[in-house]
Amino acid sequence: MAFIRGPFAGHADLDGTIGNDIIIAFGSHNDITDPGGSNWIATSVGGYDTLSLGTVGDGHSAWTDDILLAGAGNTLTGGDERFTITSLRGSNTITIGNGDNHLYLLGTENTVRIGRGENEVSFGSGHASLVQVGNFATATNTTTVHFNGTGNSFSVGSDLPITNNLPTANTVITGGEGDGTFSFGYGTKSLHTDGLHNTVYTGIGDFDIAPGDGYDTVHLSASARSGGSTGTVTLEGTHNIIDGTAYGLTVKGGDGYTTISTGGAFSSGIFDIVLGGSHNSITHAYTAATGTIDTGSGDASVNLYGNSATLTFRGADNVATLRSADGGTILDQSDHLLVNVTGSPGFFFFHETIQNFGASRGGVIALDDAVTGYTSAAQAVEALHASGSDTVLDLPNAGELIFAGLSPTALHDYNFAIV
Repeated sequence: MAFIRGPFAGHADLDGTIGNDIIIAFGSHNDITDPGGSNWIATSVGGYDTLSLGTVGDGHSAWTDDILLAGAGNTLTGGDERFTITSLRGSNTITIGNGDNHLYLLGTENTVRIGRGENEVSFGSGHASLVQVGNFATATNTTTVHFNGTGNSFSVGSDLPITNNLPTANTVITGGEGDGTFSFGYGTKSLHTDGLHNTVYTGIGDFDIAPGDGYDTVHLSASARSGGSTGTVTLEGTHNIIDGTAYGLTVKGGDGYTTISTGGAFSSGIFDIVLGGSHNSITHAYTAATGTIDTGSGDASVNLYGNSATLTFRGADNVATLRSADGGTILDQSDHLLVNVTGSPGFFFFHETIQNFGASRGGVIALDDAVTGYTSAAQAVEALHASGSDTVLDLPNAGELIFAGLSPTALHDYNFAIV
């Protein structure tokens, strides 16, 4: 084992051997190169050292390198060795390969690009950046990341010449205190972060996302090969946004003013949504909405195509706009519910049931005259007829709106509007 010590003034070229080395640098601005073996290296306290410790993809996974970055502003490039890297200060730039790596980085503004190994990365302060290199096949390893502070970013990258597909990477991320950006690829991913104003791109595959404490945005991704994203978003705080293409989407929580906007050719619209708070908005376009949607405590707006989901409204002043319907159910536990019945005149189908409709609580059915054929509220009331214990309003193309448990006499002109 070689022992290599640099001059106290720094600014030295320190060259290791092909064997196992101990290298200690002093001063600052040193160039440290080691061609192989398992090494222990301490950089200078003054920082700004450059370390060249192999090449990404070199296959040297049997070697281990223990690195102490004592100063700030260092640049480390390594191969496929198994690295354990500890930094005491920030502003380091680290690029390492496909070994199983452990990084513990204090200070701010650390930048890391890491390979396909089983990795663990912990950032002590904010404005950190991590790129996890993914596969274009099944990912078998997982990178675990812990952020602190604000302004952090994560993304999945590639070192292959294929740029039109997302790589596959399994990732678990915790921590962070807001203003973060997290962009995933294929594979499984888990994110539980804190703070406000975080932005998340789910990528393709299963996800478990807790995007922060409010004012957060989650973009759901899709592809022609794999369809939409599938997973759970757990919300905290207010003014959160979820948009994109959902194959199977579960949303929980939030304290109001949540906006969910989904759709797209590859979206199945399978929902399990239970929102908190008021003034929530849910829109799903192009494909039928299925599953269950609990809209919160009032002042909600829901706009769905081909609804077959079960919708629950509470509080007051909720609005449901149904552009055709295919066997859905509305559970009306609210006051002043407005249900808009609309769609395309050339392609209109409508089968919907309202349970506990608040005919005496200000409930209104707004009928689009262009698609329903009704031109006045009186005409709609006249068309109501009993079916067992229910009341039915017939609609074109053998459609119907069913008021479960109500007799026709419970509904009046003021329960209908023509639009």
